[in-house]
Amino acid sequence: MRIVVNIEDKKIANALIGAFEYAIHWADDCEFSDNTPEAIEAARGDWKIAPESMARFYAPLYGGTIRIRERDGQRWYKIDQESLELGLCMLAARYPRHFGDLLSGHDDANTHDLLVQCICFGEERYA
Repeated sequence: MRIVVNIEDKKIANALIGAFEYAIHWADDCEFSDNTPEAIEAARGDWKIAPESMARFYAPLYGGTIRIRERDGQRWYKIDQESLELGLCMLAARYPRHFGDLLSGHDDANTHDLLVQCICFGEERYA
């Protein structure tokens, strides 16, 4: 059976903010693409303070990317709309409690980090 869930852009952007600001300890570098006008507009609707700086976390939803490098420095991973969708599917399939927390607003730094690991690796590598 296929189930389709719509997730607000703000929830996804908030999870990326939480991951990059508070949770990811396994990466040593990241690069953000230029903000798209759509990402800036979405951030402006959700954030009253500094929407331009928040837009970088919306960018993967609107044609932009975030690149992240694992601490060993061997490989860069790309976060874009396609990898976000796959990562969310992996989170739902393998870690349903965390996926439920994300949907219900009970998510935390652990959920945010796990989402980015699902996007990059398809699984949890770092606990």
